[in-house]
Amino acid sequence: MKKLLLALALVLPLTAQAEDPALSPELCNKFTVLSTKIMTYRQLGVPMDKLMEAVNSDLGKRIVAAAYKLPKHTDYESQKREVEEFAIEAYIACLENL
Repeated sequence: MKKLLLALALVLPLTAQAEDPALSPELCNKFTVLSTKIMTYRQLGVPMDKLMEAVNSDLGKRIVAAAYKLPKHTDYESQKREVEEFAIEAYIACLENL
């Protein structure tokens, strides 16, 4: 998770500066949706290389790498909790770096 936060700290300020400041919350929402999807796929057992092929940005690849450093759970409730926590951390990191 710390690597995800570091990646956000490096990339998001540049992205936010390029965007209209009014779109900043929208940017964080999109980032959170992407983080949620990536961790969901990770928890479902999708191979990391397949996700790396599917994402088309350096930030997306960093999120994939961060997701695969966290454990894959076998029960639904633990998977759901891992996805939710990953998304919350991503959203907070995004907001803090805008």
